[in-house]
Amino acid sequence: MRCDRRWTSKHRCILQELRLHWCGRITDVGLESLAALSALRVLDLSSCYDITDAGLVSVAKLSELYSLNLQCCCQITDCGVATVAISLLQLRTLDLADCVLITDAALESIATSFVLLQVLSLSCCNEITDAGVAHLATLELLQTLNLNCCMGITYEGLGSLDRMTQLLELIFDYYS
Repeated sequence: MRCDRRWTSKHRCILQELRLHWCGRITDVGLESLAALSALRVLDLSSCYDITDAGLVSVAKLSELYSLNLQCCCQITDCGVATVAISLLQLRTLDLADCVLITDAALESIATSFVLLQVLSLSCCNEITDAGVAHLATLELLQTLNLNCCMGITYEGLGSLDRMTQLLELIFDYYS
């Protein structure tokens, strides 16, 4: 199926969930037509390797989005995370696993903007450190946090999460 402007125009008011996992031909230009899907609540772009921060400008227009999966979108940087953080204020689930360019700056944007966030996956984001984890401690609704294989985080750094009494699941293992 082609996801061009005619298709998105026809479905803009009804489509709530779109999963494009492993669609290697999806590019930033293709994401421009998705911006018309005003009712979209769930977007899975995992393993769409050609997506960059420029494509997230279009994603940021999906103001009703509550779940965004960018796992293995290896070109996404802190700037792209900041772009969606400004606009996607309803976001409850964010997966940035294997987004290897993400640093503590992205975690600061997440903690500042995504106040409704309940699930966050940062597994294999090796550029984040204990300082970045400290920012996440302000997320009062966060219930699940995946920090698996984040080599820049120590057990001591996890101490900043002690006051997060609502956190139900913390996934952290150096050796997975």
